[in-house]
Order: sequence, then C-alpha cells, then structure tokens
Amino acid sequence: MVNSTEGVLQIVQETLFDLVILDICLLKNENFDFIRVLKQYLNHSQIIVVSENNSKELETAVRKTGIAFYMLKPVDMKYLNSIVAHISTKLGTKN
Repeated sequence: MVNSTEGVLQIVQETLFDLVILDICLLKNENFDFIRVLKQYLNHSQIIVVSENNSKELETAVRKTGIAFYMLKPVDMKYLNSIVAHISTKLGTKN
C-alpha cells in the first residue's frame, strides 16, 4: 500500500499493472489531474476508484477521467471480486 501520489507515481514508473485500486482520499486536496497522469503511465491499465464520499458531483468528476469503476466505501468484497473478474476477462487474463 502506498500513502502518497508521489509514491504511486514512483511505483508505476517501475512496474506494469493491469489493475490499480485508488482510494480517492489519497488525492487529498489535489484535483483529478493525478488520475489522468496515472493513466498516462498506465495507458493499458484499468483503474478502480474507491471513495467514502457519496457525492454525485465527485463521482461524475472522477468518472470523466476515464476510470473503469467507481465504488463507495465500505467496499463490498463480492462486488469488488466481480469487477476484478470482469476486468480480467476484458483484458484476456485470469484473476
């Protein structure tokens, strides 16, 4: 687990990922340009964003960045597993 956007960028520059799960609280006061930057490094990766903020405005803004899924906390593990399975199928890999 990484606790800062800088830490995330450092890891994604060194490692390839098919899937990233990003807690929106990691962005703190940053805007959602970070997600766009992350997508540049991970242009073939899927991003799932989780948030504890049930705001339609936030969800709409985050979805506009091109993420795969947006989920609210607490995360339902059955639902998350089904999303990961769907993404794995979409990517042609096994989960």
